[in-house]
Amino acid sequence: MIDYLHVLTSRPTTTSNVLRVLKGLTARRVINYLKENNYSSALKKLEHQKHDRNYRYSLWQTEKNVFEIYSETMFIEKLNYIHQNPVRAGLVNRATDWRWSSSRNWKGVQ
Repeated sequence: MIDYLHVLTSRPTTTSNVLRVLKGLTARRVINYLKENNYSSALKKLEHQKHDRNYRYSLWQTEKNVFEIYSETMFIEKLNYIHQNPVRAGLVNRATDWRWSSSRNWKGVQ
């Protein structure tokens, strides 16, 4: 969707480690891009109000909405929920029309 991300992944380590690595990698890339291209107004929005951390900007919120999926049924349920989010939001008519969705891969659409 526009301002959040859903991820389904196999778990090579703990789910909190997967989340930490994913957030760290994407935050560094986005923040570096904004710095390199002088998007100072966007960077300003990512600044901390309190500078008590070792870094100046945050791309991600701190809450961890992570839970484990224990069955194939639950996996398919969550996958369908994720794919249908842009449709429910009225952004597209079909899940496969959402540019950033894995729906096309699951349906075999190019």
